[in-house]
Amino acid sequence: MKKKLRGNHAAIIVLFIFLCLLIFVKCVNEENDNIRQKEVDSIVVANQLSAKKTSYQEFAGSESCRNCHGAISKTHIHTSHHLTTQPAVEKNIKGKFQNGKNKYYYNPALMVAMEKRDSALYQVV
Repeated sequence: MKKKLRGNHAAIIVLFIFLCLLIFVKCVNEENDNIRQKEVDSIVVANQLSAKKTSYQEFAGSESCRNCHGAISKTHIHTSHHLTTQPAVEKNIKGKFQNGKNKYYYNPALMVAMEKRDSALYQVV
């Protein structure tokens, strides 16, 4: 009889621990959901505040930024972001369009070639 009571006692303890763990996980998940929702809400508010209709002529661009942000502008022009977002014209592209010098191999099965067709430039896989 004592063994049966010990078994029931152990089962009750295990069940209690399991329920406590389940409640803890639920609380943590709800808290994470609340944090994520607050982040999303703050992004939405920030986007709404900055979503003023701007025409192309009003768009700041690099030139007008220099007036107030000279130091940042001087360093920005050397960043990958600035260099890779320039218009895709031959003078801005560092690679060559000559056959044999226009290919880049990511691995033996994947190669990208730069091609000039008519007046347009392409990367061809």
